This record gives sequence, structure tokens and C-alpha cells, in this order.
Amino acid sequence: MELVRTLSHQDRESLFGWDEQVFPVEGRNWSWAQPSHHIVYRKEGAATGHIGFLKSTVETDELLLHVIGVGGVVVRPESQGKGIPGKMFAFLHEIAPGETGTNLFTLFCPHRLLSYYAMHGYKEYQWPVRVTQGNELKEIDFGFMTFGKPEIKGPITTTSEPW
Repeated sequence: MELVRTLSHQDRESLFGWDEQVFPVEGRNWSWAQPSHHIVYRKEGAATGHIGFLKSTVETDELLLHVIGVGGVVVRPESQGKGIPGKMFAFLHEIAPGETGTNLFTLFCPHRLLSYYAMHGYKEYQWPVRVTQGNELKEIDFGFMTFGKPEIKGPITTTSEPW
């Protein structure tokens, strides 16, 4: 596995070019923040798995918190079922705090994937989450999950597009 700042054209094609439905259809009408860091899992030199992440902030009524926004979790079909996401999440949890200066990981996912991310230690956030879309704030109908410290409570607003 390796940490890279940008993906090569070949990596992008390998990771995302195999199906129009790589990312959940539920997110097609939303604008998404782009990751600044990429974890790439390679098999025989080819990119077969990916997790993107970025440093962002969320606001509660009382706090402005720096978070690691996790997104773009993909494993090519022929490599699924081999524990690759678990390896990538372990690597992410190890290296991302040093890259971002925070220990609070967050992600957005369709409700049907909540149990999947719970297997990697993420907890569903129980309060409303509003995200930036253009010049508006909108409540998003996605699960919001957290991992790490500090724990946050109450309604939150992202200061960027969701990740």
C-alpha cells in the first residue's frame, strides 16, 4: 500500500473506470469534495483498492472541529472478499493523523452501507448533518459516521461539500 497525493491516469482507470456505478447512485445529485490524499492498494503493480481522504472542519453549536473526511472507498470486483478494505482502513488510521493533525475520522455513506463501515470501527452519528451545496446548506440523507476522538454530539454543519 502507498500514500499518494495524486492518482495517475492509469490508477484512475483501474480504480474507477470499470463500471458507471462504482460510487453509490444515491450520491449522484450531490457535489462532493475531492480528496487531497489517496491510499492505493496494489496487486502485481496494478491499483486494485483505494481510499481517499482530506482534512476538513465541522461546526457544532459550540465548536469548530478539524476532521479527516474519508471517501472514495473502492475495491475492484476481482479483488473483493479478500480483506483489502480492512488493510486500507488500518493503514489510513495509522497514517492520516500525521498527515492532517487530527484523530477524528468521518465519512458519508448510503444508509444501506452503515453496517459495512461499522465493521471497520465507525459509529453512526445520531444527529442531523447539514452540508454545503453551492451557496446553500442542505441536510443530507446519507449516514454520517465517525471514528476516533474527540466524540461530537448534536447537530453539525460541514464547512465544505461532503466527502
